[in-house]
Amino acid sequence: MPAGTLLANTVASLVVGLLAGAGSHARVPALATALLVTGIAGGLSTFSTFAYETLIALQEAGGGPSLLNIGLNVAAGLAAVGAGVWLGRAL
Repeated sequence: MPAGTLLANTVASLVVGLLAGAGSHARVPALATALLVTGIAGGLSTFSTFAYETLIALQEAGGGPSLLNIGLNVAAGLAAVGAGVWLGRAL
């Protein structure tokens, strides 16, 4: 499993959640929040690498590892963004 990509995507999701949660709590204009989320956190995200590594896993090891990679990235990303929103609102 490509742990580096999973970690980068999870951290980026946490940052997105923190920015979005803090932005909604602090009454930051939506455009400013969007720019921070896409500019800062988007720069951390590695979706293209994730897609490539998933394709390679599918070609080399079959569906099981590639589905596991997809599931882990999606589940970790959702959990991290949710935690980030919660933390961001609490700040």
